[in-house]
Amino acid sequence: EKGLQKLGPGSIVCMVCGKESPSYTNAKNHFEAMHFASTGYNCADQICFYDYIEKDPSGPKAQKCKICGKVGNDRGNLRKHVESIHFPGSCVYYCKFCGKSFNAKNNMYFHISKTHR
Repeated sequence: EKGLQKLGPGSIVCMVCGKESPSYTNAKNHFEAMHFASTGYNCADQICFYDYIEKDPSGPKAQKCKICGKVGNDRGNLRKHVESIHFPGSCVYYCKFCGKSFNAKNNMYFHISKTHR
């Protein structure tokens, strides 16, 4: 993995900050959570969930999911709907505090608000 180096059995080091982890999974979670921006990878580069939302004639603020027709007045909530219902697991988000992974950004924010605040 880019940015990680095995030092020996049970010891993987992050090449960016030098943090040692006991397993590859922990090291990878750390690297992606703490140094995500520097990797240049962003799932939004591959999928724009807003592309699946359009205005709906049923009201002045009404928006509609192009895939299933769900209508709502909040575009952000419909983006969450598209990601979690129609593209579950297409992006992985990591908690910056503990490295736990989530298949939807909203799930990660919920975890942070309940666990780390």
